[in-house]
Order: sequence, then C-alpha cells, then structure tokens
Amino acid sequence: MGINEVLVVLQNFVLLVLFITLVILGIQVIILVSKLNKISDDASKKLESLDSLFNIVDTITSTVVKATGTITTKLVDIVNKRIKDEEE
Repeated sequence: MGINEVLVVLQNFVLLVLFITLVILGIQVIILVSKLNKISDDASKKLESLDSLFNIVDTITSTVVKATGTITTKLVDIVNKRIKDEEE
C-alpha cells in the first residue's frame, strides 16, 4: 500500500466526517427554525390580543375626549351667559 492509497483513504475519511457533520448541523438548523416559528406564532397571538385591548382603550379615550369637550363647551357657555347678564 503506497502513500497515494493512504492519502486517498484519509481524504475519503475526512470527507465522510465532513458530510456527517454537515448533516447534523443541517438537522439542528431545521429544529432551530421550527422552534423560532413556534415562538413567532406565539408572539403574534399575544400581539393580536393586545391589539384588541388597545382598541378598547382607544374607544374609551375617544369617548372621554368627546364628553370632556361637551362639558367644557357648556361650562364656557354658562360662564359667558353669566358675564353677559352681569354686564346688563
């Protein structure tokens, strides 16, 4: 057995080890991507539930702003009317 044959066997062995390593890394990447997809889906569901909460808060805020505007307008009208009555 000459040195060329030993080098060919060694080269084939190294290529086999490299191939097995790449297969293992590929499987781990697939598992990692699967876990990341699950985390992403879970985060999306939680954000959707928060979206409805923010819609409720927005509706309440809009209602309070309208009510405050109405009350303020009526108070200003009352004060203006009293000032006008006092001037006469």
